[in-house]
Amino acid sequence: MIRKLCLLLLVFASWLVALSAQPQRFPVALSARTASYDMDIRLDVDHQQVQATQTLIFTNPSADTIHTMRFHVYYNAWKNNQTDFFTETGRIPRDKPQAEIDSCRWSWINVTKITDEQGNDLTKAQAYVQPDDDNPFDQTVLEVRLVQPVLPHQTYRL
Repeated sequence: MIRKLCLLLLVFASWLVALSAQPQRFPVALSARTASYDMDIRLDVDHQQVQATQTLIFTNPSADTIHTMRFHVYYNAWKNNQTDFFTETGRIPRDKPQAEIDSCRWSWINVTKITDEQGNDLTKAQAYVQPDDDNPFDQTVLEVRLVQPVLPHQTYRL
């Protein structure tokens, strides 16, 4: 009797191991797509610059009215040696001479114009914000105050 029970447990355990080794095929639900981007990008090799125009189409998925939009301007993490990226991670050695740091070639994004689909110029309504600290040299989060708020479930073009 004990042999049969052990054999049954062994078969059951083998079945569980074989079952767990099979890849699970559960349907993967994608999150709602709330934004799409259309970009026109030109590389100027002579001036070592990229000129770009981007159109954002955003659908507000919430019941909230949105008065501002924030954008992550990731390349501004390399704008200078005082950004959070450099100061928090110690990426520049403390004993490096300041003249050598100043002569480094930095990389950043300069947003020169923002308009909405109604033609409102939002360029002066932009400001860099520091959500986690008060470092004015970190310009990686750009906030834009909208002239017309995005109502719940409304689509907005910027």
